[in-house]
Amino acid sequence: MRVLAMGIHGGVGAEGNFHVRFVGAGFTPRLASLVLGSTAGFAALGGMGTGWILDRYSVRGVGVGMHLLMLAGALSLLVVARSHSVAALVSLAACFGITIGGSDLYFVALLRRRFPKVSVAYSYSAWYFCEILTLLLAGPAAGWVFDLTGNYNRTLALLAGSAVLALLLSLPVWRGTGLERVPISPAAIRRR
Repeated sequence: MRVLAMGIHGGVGAEGNFHVRFVGAGFTPRLASLVLGSTAGFAALGGMGTGWILDRYSVRGVGVGMHLLMLAGALSLLVVARSHSVAALVSLAACFGITIGGSDLYFVALLRRRFPKVSVAYSYSAWYFCEILTLLLAGPAAGWVFDLTGNYNRTLALLAGSAVLALLLSLPVWRGTGLERVPISPAAIRRR
């Protein structure tokens, strides 16, 4: 869980210089701004979509999807760095946006189902602590790797590797009970 958070927020931390990197790579400032703005739009869709999916499918399935979207976003960044593809920019905006928007809902659902006796406030504050700590560490770590190597390809490869590592480390967390789909009756939905 922590590694995926580092991947997600390492990507968010790297987004601070995406505009400069995209323009420096030959994309127009307008396209770079459109891609970054689209990331926020996809984050809103990711939040709504993840909530809808969590109501209907297992937390395990949503977790696998989050990890794969993070990996696809990191790979899109590598493609952008090498081929300057507009399609890869759109893929980047969609994958990172959906992952950023849906990660809070996913992690809170995971913690709630894994530890049902713990309050939502405590679960969310534990997740948010990890999120803030990652935001604090990921940007300087990415900058340090850039300073050592002189380019972002290794940083982006580490981002992709962290998504794969997070998927592998999450497999034991997803084992056990309580993470399957929770059936909700129509009557229960109306009472909400």
